[in-house]
Amino acid sequence: MQGSEGEKIFDSYNLNPQLFVNEVTDSVNTIVNEAFDFFLQETATVLKVEGTDRFEPLKKGVEYIRSMVQSKLDQRQYMWQKYCLSQCFTVPQGFSLPQADKPSLDTSSDQDTELDAQLDSLRSKLAQVVEESTDLNKELQELEMQSSKRKCSAASLNEVIQFYNELGLHEKFSELVTTASELRSSLEKRVTQMCSEIEHERAEKIRKLDDDDKLRLNYHGYGDHSGLSNAKLEDLKQFLDDLKTPNDL
Repeated sequence: MQGSEGEKIFDSYNLNPQLFVNEVTDSVNTIVNEAFDFFLQETATVLKVEGTDRFEPLKKGVEYIRSMVQSKLDQRQYMWQKYCLSQCFTVPQGFSLPQADKPSLDTSSDQDTELDAQLDSLRSKLAQVVEESTDLNKELQELEMQSSKRKCSAASLNEVIQFYNELGLHEKFSELVTTASELRSSLEKRVTQMCSEIEHERAEKIRKLDDDDKLRLNYHGYGDHSGLSNAKLEDLKQFLDDLKTPNDL
């Protein structure tokens, strides 16, 4: 606008550029505030932290993101306001209010044509402002979506870390490794002991067979000391079966 003269012209057509700019700015700020309030409420509900000690850190995080978005948005709105007031709502050069006390019937047709052209120009600029406002709202929605995704990802990661810490999985895994090592050592000792006992049992059987004359190394007491060469086939089979079958531990 061009000073008070421009304001008079807009007032004569019941137009207020500054009021329009203020209403658009207030509407955008209201949408942003409602969006972040809804985001905070939904996040607290999903994470089940409302009314707990974890709610305050969550609220601070959302407020931090809100301030970042609002700062960028304020810069864009400031530039948009300047553009609207300096370009879109500028009174065309040579435009003046009609003189009511000096009627000029001869030039009324030309004035109407010029006035229509000026109104068309204002309508075109106003449509351009509305289009730019729509683009600005789209960018704001994209920022809100990105912020929501990042916040959800961070919250999910924090939950996994907290769940891991609460379960103490690292300590339990260490205990499991230690227990497995001890069990393996115990099994190795047990196997070694069993092998030793089996060998001992076999040696004991051989000794008992010799003492009880099961193998009959001195066959039937005839004084023949030829040993296995004179043993019966049944005695040899029984001797081998006894060697292969250890006693129960």
